[in-house]
Amino acid sequence: MTKLEEWQEVRPDANSSNLNLLEIASAASTSRSPMKKADESTEQFSAANALAARLGNNELNASLEIIRNLVEDAQGALTVLRLSQKLKPDSDYELQLLTRPNRAGKEELVNVDIVSKRSGQHHRIEAGTGQYSRWLDVGTGQLLSEQDLERAAKLSKLLNTHKLNESLRSVKALALEPDVAFPSLLWIRKQETGSGLSLNLLTHKTSDGQTVLRQVDIVSPYNHDRHRVEMESGRYTLLRAIGDKRGDHVLAPRAAAAFQAAFDEADRAGLEIEINSSWRSYKDQTRLYKNLRGLSPVAAPGTSMHEAGLAVDVQNYREARPYLERQGWYWPNLPKDPWHFEYWR
Repeated sequence: MTKLEEWQEVRPDANSSNLNLLEIASAASTSRSPMKKADESTEQFSAANALAARLGNNELNASLEIIRNLVEDAQGALTVLRLSQKLKPDSDYELQLLTRPNRAGKEELVNVDIVSKRSGQHHRIEAGTGQYSRWLDVGTGQLLSEQDLERAAKLSKLLNTHKLNESLRSVKALALEPDVAFPSLLWIRKQETGSGLSLNLLTHKTSDGQTVLRQVDIVSPYNHDRHRVEMESGRYTLLRAIGDKRGDHVLAPRAAAAFQAAFDEADRAGLEIEINSSWRSYKDQTRLYKNLRGLSPVAAPGTSMHEAGLAVDVQNYREARPYLERQGWYWPNLPKDPWHFEYWR
């Protein structure tokens, strides 16, 4: 039996209130392990071994106290924590380290998480300060703090009780905090009962493969109206699904009703109107304007009928034209944009 095991046997009641890191390190200093290397100090290895032992015994509070003491010296703590990870104790908890390069290019410890493998709960200690907080893994690597989770729960309750205006105010407030909005809304969507207002999240992937939230729709279960809020700006637009009803394309309500009448009439005649583009956000219009200016008649951001939900681009425009015009759609017949229709009624 090692000195560390003897210490644990004598002090089985050790917890976060009476742990003493130096005492543990001293007790563990003579323990042997194949992981120890010649260039690792006895003190660092002892502390790493003590932390691994606590994690192995699922002693959360004791493990957190050891980490809190360690991170007073964030740089020195990194070595000890790396050693603890290598020891890989068989435990319900996993040790995760968040680091970043400092100005000198050296790896710097930011946070230490003890993660519950069962619940996904992250028990976080901030390097340098030792401040404790709890976070929840809501999927796809997204984390929510305890405070943000409480706010998300309030919004979830509003949605499930059909409180549209209050829900919209909450979503608009979240839109101004994009880093918090995405994980919050992911969690809220998992809480949907199927009978209340639902969320539809519109995302895109960046060039480096990251998924970014662009817009949020609050969808009514009765008329399927989409109350859309743009991320960052908080801009609100009321939209209605058109065409195949899946919600891939939407327009302002009056234009959507007219388009759907044309779509249904064409469908009865054996023609499916193929939609290329409908409503666009200000950001989408800006991107198109920058990329296609001079090549295609793209309206300047803030002036496009697409942004108002009153324009649609149709692939099979020749066949669709008579059906659309009967419902109030105007065809400008632009040479470089022949598929473009606008609603003027």
